Amino acid sequence: MRESEDGRIPTEHRHRLLETLLLLVQQCAVAKSLAEVADSTADLLRSLFSAAAAHVMLRREESGLLETFAYSGVGREVINTRKLALNEGIAGVVLTQSKPVYVADIGSDPRWEWRDELRAAGLESAFLAPLILDTEPVGMLEVYNPAMPPQGPSPEDESVLMAFAAHAAGALRVVQARQRAQDESDRLRVVLDSIPLPALVIDGADLAHATIELQNRASREAAGMALAPGTPVQELSTLYAIYPADCTRPYALEEIPALRALQRGEVIYQEEVHIRLPGDRWLVGLASAAPMRRGGKVTGAVVVFEDITHRVREEEKVRRRYDQLRVIYDTATAVSEAEDLAQIYEKALDGLTRALGTDRASLLLLDADQVMRFKAWRGLSEEYRKAVEGHTPWPPDVQDPRPVLIADVARAPESTPLPEVLQTEGIRAIAFIPLVHHHRLVGKLMVYYGEPHVFTDEEVQVAQTIAYHIAYAIERHRTTESLRLSESRYRMLMEQASDPIAVLDAEGQILAANARTAETTGYTREELVGMNVTHLFVPSELSEHPLHLPELRAGKTVVTERQVRTKDGSIRIAEVSARLLPDGRIQAIARDITERKRDAIAQRFLAEASRLLASSLDYETTLSQVARLAVPGLGDWCFVYIFDSGLERTEVATADPADEALAKKLVGFPPPTLKAVCEALPDLCAGEAHLFESVHPDVLAAIARSPEHLEQMRALGAHSAMLVPMEVRGRVLGAINIVSTRSARRYTHRDLTQAMELGRRAALAIENARLYREAQDANRAKDHFITVISHELRNPLAPILAGVDMLRHLVTEDGRLRRTLEIIDRNARLQARLVNDLLDLSRVARGKIELRCVPVALDTIVRSAIQGQQSDLADARLSLHVDLQSGLWVNGDADRLQQVVMNLLSNAIKFTPAGGEIRVSCRAQDPGHARIVVEDTGIGIAPEQLPRLFRMFEQGKMDKHKGAGMGIGLALVKALVERHGGSVTAESEGPGKGSRFTVELPLIPAPETASADNRLQQAPDHLRVLLVEGDPDTREILVTALGIVGYSVTSAPSGEEALERAREERPGLILADVDLPGMDGYEFLKRARALPGMQSVPALMLTGDQKAIDVQRTREAGFPAHLTKPVDLDALEARIRELVQAGPQARTEGKS
Repeated sequence: MRESEDGRIPTEHRHRLLETLLLLVQQCAVAKSLAEVADSTADLLRSLFSAAAAHVMLRREESGLLETFAYSGVGREVINTRKLALNEGIAGVVLTQSKPVYVADIGSDPRWEWRDELRAAGLESAFLAPLILDTEPVGMLEVYNPAMPPQGPSPEDESVLMAFAAHAAGALRVVQARQRAQDESDRLRVVLDSIPLPALVIDGADLAHATIELQNRASREAAGMALAPGTPVQELSTLYAIYPADCTRPYALEEIPALRALQRGEVIYQEEVHIRLPGDRWLVGLASAAPMRRGGKVTGAVVVFEDITHRVREEEKVRRRYDQLRVIYDTATAVSEAEDLAQIYEKALDGLTRALGTDRASLLLLDADQVMRFKAWRGLSEEYRKAVEGHTPWPPDVQDPRPVLIADVARAPESTPLPEVLQTEGIRAIAFIPLVHHHRLVGKLMVYYGEPHVFTDEEVQVAQTIAYHIAYAIERHRTTESLRLSESRYRMLMEQASDPIAVLDAEGQILAANARTAETTGYTREELVGMNVTHLFVPSELSEHPLHLPELRAGKTVVTERQVRTKDGSIRIAEVSARLLPDGRIQAIARDITERKRDAIAQRFLAEASRLLASSLDYETTLSQVARLAVPGLGDWCFVYIFDSGLERTEVATADPADEALAKKLVGFPPPTLKAVCEALPDLCAGEAHLFESVHPDVLAAIARSPEHLEQMRALGAHSAMLVPMEVRGRVLGAINIVSTRSARRYTHRDLTQAMELGRRAALAIENARLYREAQDANRAKDHFITVISHELRNPLAPILAGVDMLRHLVTEDGRLRRTLEIIDRNARLQARLVNDLLDLSRVARGKIELRCVPVALDTIVRSAIQGQQSDLADARLSLHVDLQSGLWVNGDADRLQQVVMNLLSNAIKFTPAGGEIRVSCRAQDPGHARIVVEDTGIGIAPEQLPRLFRMFEQGKMDKHKGAGMGIGLALVKALVERHGGSVTAESEGPGKGSRFTVELPLIPAPETASADNRLQQAPDHLRVLLVEGDPDTREILVTALGIVGYSVTSAPSGEEALERAREERPGLILADVDLPGMDGYEFLKRARALPGMQSVPALMLTGDQKAIDVQRTREAGFPAHLTKPVDLDALEARIRELVQAGPQARTEGKS
C-alpha cells in the first residue's frame, strides 16, 4: 500500500481503510466483551494487509507483561503462549519508538525471543505497531507475512497501520469501559444479594425520571414481588402505602426517606417506617439511604431497609405482657395491703377491668349455703344482679374448675345463662373466671363486653392470675380474721391458764409468755421476751437438740421433764409439753411438778431408806447407812449424832469426795453432849425439829466441842441446814444434821418434813439394831447357859448309867432288882436325850450345827431308830407295823437322821394310849424322793395346833400319866430335815383321830458297797487301861465297871497326873475325857504320844457334847474314835475291843 506524494493515503487505500474501520466500529458496538472486540480487530487487521496472521497483544495489569489476547491466522499454538516484557526485545523497540516497525527476517533478528517457534510455524516477517491510549502504551498489533514489496512497507502502509491501531485502541477502550461498568454492576448485585436486609439501588436524581436500578433478594422476599430494573420510583406510592412511625398518614412521594436522599443529597439513618403491602399485610422496618455521587453530583441512591416487623411485634407483646404483669402486680399489692374484704373486692375489679380493657366486671363468693352472692360489681344494673345471683357454671364441690368463655352470647344461646337478661343488659361476650383456693371453688370473677369478643390465651391467663391472687387474699383475710379471733381467745386462755405457757421460735427465742410464766420464773415479761428458753434450763440437762425439733416437725407432741432455774437461782422441776403451731412457732406448756416430784423423790428416798435400814441389823452399819442416805438427795453433808444413855458417837457423810479429809477431821471430834444440845436447842430434846434457812454462827458455837471443832465446822461453809431428832418411844436417841453447802440449796418446811420422816425411820432402825445387838448378847448368854447346864446335867447322868450297866452285869437272878435297874436306865437315858436335843436345837438356832453327810441307806437308819425305841414301845403296850423299802439312799448324817426318826417315834409313843398302834414306813415317793411316814392312832391334833406344831417349846395335850417333855423334839426334827434338803409335815383329822408325820428326803444313786471286814476278836486279857476323867463319880463308876469286865484300870483326874501315870506304867489303851481341868484332852494326848513307847497306844475320847467335837483336831491329836457320855458299857467294851484288835493304821482312822 503506497502513500501519495503529498503524504496522504491514496484514495483506493483510503476507501479500503475506511471500510475496515467501519467494520471495526460496527463490531465494537455489538460486542459484549473485550475478547470479542479483540478477535474482530485481529481478523480485520490480517485482512487489511493480506497477511498470514495477525495478533492483538494487551498488557495484563496483574503481571505487567504483554500477552496474546486475540489471534487470527496460522501459528496459534505458538502465539497463544507468548508473554513479552514491555521494555525488552522487539516489544521494547516498538513501544519505545511509538511507531510501526517492520522485520523482514524474524529468524535473523536477535530481538525476537520466539523466533525459532515462529519460523517453525511459517512466519518469517512481521509488521508491528503500538496501541497507545492517552499516551500510555497498552498493547501491540502484530501482522505476520504481510503482502509487502521486498523493500518493505511504504509510508502509506505505516500510516494505514497507525490509523488502524489508533481506532482499534479507541474501540478496545470503549468496550473495556463498558465491560468494567457491567462488572461493577454484577459485583454490586452480588453484594446486595448477599446482604440479609432488603436493599434498592435508585438511578437518577430527578424524581420524575429516577428508576429502580437494582433490587436484592431480601427486598423481593420482603415485598412479595420483584421490581423490574428501570421501574420509575413514582410507582412506589401506588404499589405500597408507606407510613411514618406514628402511622397517622402515609408519606407523600417526596417525603419517602429514600427519595429525600436523592433530592437533598443527605444520608438517612434508620428511620422507622410502616409499609402496608398488598393483602393488608404490614411491614415495619428501619430505612437507611445514602446518595451516590459522580463528579460531585447526585446520580442515584442506595436504600437499605431493616425488617423489624417481628421485633416490633415481640416488643408489642412484651409491652402488653409488661402492662398485664404490672396490672397483676398492682392488683396483688393492692389486695395484700387492703384492710378489709371490701377493699379487696374493689381492688380486684380495678385490676381486672384494667387488664382486660373492659369497664364491666363483678365478683361473687359462695356463702355458707354454697350459693354465689355478689360482693362487688362495675356497670351492672340491680335488675341484672337480682336475676343472675346464685348462678354458677360449676357445682360447688368441683375440684380445680376451668374458666368458661362465651365470645358471642347471640351465637351460643344454649351455653348462655338467661340470654334475655344478658340481651337486656347489653352484654354480648362474657367470661366466668373461677376463684380457687387449694383446689376448692370459693367464688368467681365475671367479665362482660358489649360486643363479641374472642378471649385470647393471654387474657385468660391474666384473668386467672388475678383470680388466684384474689382468692388467696380473700382466704388469707378470712384466715387472718379467724386467726385473730383464735389468737384473741388463745391469749385470753393463755392469760387465764394456771400453768406457764410460752411461744418460741425455731431457735428457742421466747416470743410471748403468760403471767404465770413470769410468776414461776421470777422474770418479768419484758425480760422473758427475747430470752432463749435454754437460759432457763439447767445446763447439765441440755442435749444436742434441746427443743426436739425433729420430733416436733414430725407432728409429735414432745413431753419432757426439765429442771428450771429461776431468777433467784432456785431450781424448779417442770413437765414441759411442746408442739409445733401451724405458723412454725413452738408452743410450750409447763406444769410445775416440783412439789409432786419432790414428794415422789421423797417417797422413793424414804422407801429406799427403809430398805437399806432394814437390810442390816448391825448397829455400826446402820449408823453409817443413816449418814449416807441423806447425801446427795437431801444435802451436801450429813451428821448423825448419838447421845443416848451416855453413848456418844458421830457419823459423817459428804456428797463430794474432795471433802473426805474434812469429814475425817470432823469424825475425830466427839459429838455434842446431850446436855449441851438441850441447852442450845431445848426443843430438839423435846422431839422437835429445827430448820435453819441460813446458818447463824451462834448455833455452831453452841454445839461445838472446842475452838478447833468450831473452826472445822465453819470450814463447811453451811448455806442452810436441818436438825431433826431421832426419837423412838418418847426417847431421843440422837439427831441428824443435814447441811447444804456447795449446792446452795435453801431448805423449806417440805424438806424438813422429809428429813423428820428420815429421822423417825432412822431412829427406829437404830433402836432395832441396838435391840438386835442386845438380843444377840442375850442369846449368846442363853447358849452359854444351855451349854454349861447341859454339861452339868450330863456329868451326874454318866455315873448313873455306868452304875446301872455295872449292876446289870452283877445282878443276874433278882427280877425285881433288874426291873428297877431298867427303869432307872430308861429314865436316865431319856434325860440324856433331852439334854442332847436341847443342845442341838440351840446349835440350829445359831446356825452352828454341822452335818457329816455320807451316802446312807434309809432302811438301815429307820431300823436302828426302831431298835432304839423297842423298850419304850413295850412299856407303852403299843403294836408296831413296819414297811421298809430297801435300796433307798440319801446323802445325810446317819446319826442326825436316826435322831429324826427316833424323835418322831418317841412323839408317837407319848401321844398314843396303851393298846394303840403305830405304823412306820419308808418308801420311794417318786424317782427323786423318799418318804418316811410315822403314823399313830393316838389322841390326834387339833386343827388350830397344826400351824404351831413345829415351833420351839410347843406342846400338845397328852395323858397325865406320860411326861409332856419340853416341846423341842419336833422343832429339832424340822430343823434337821430341812438341813438335809427335805421337808416334814404333820396331819390329823382332829382330836382322838391319830396323827401322821411325813418326812420327804431327796434320793441319790446307790453307792458301790464292800463287805465289811469284821476284825473284832476277843480282846487280850488283863489289858491295862489309863482312864483320865475329871468328874470323880464318873471316874469311879467307870473304873469299877471296867474292872468287873476284866480290864486293869489306872485313873487320873487331870492331864498332868495322867502323864505321870503314863510315864510310870505304860498303858495298853488310853480312855480320856476331852473336857479336862487345866490341860484338855487334845493337849494331854499330844504330850502322851511324845512319851517313849506311846506313839501306837490306842486311845478313845469321851465327850459330854458329841456335836461340839472337832473331828479334824481329834484325829490330829491321835484319837481315832470317841464316845459320848453318859457311856453305854456294852458300847464302850465293843469299841475298846475294836481298837485293840485293829492295826496301828486303823487306830488312827476316825470313828464315833
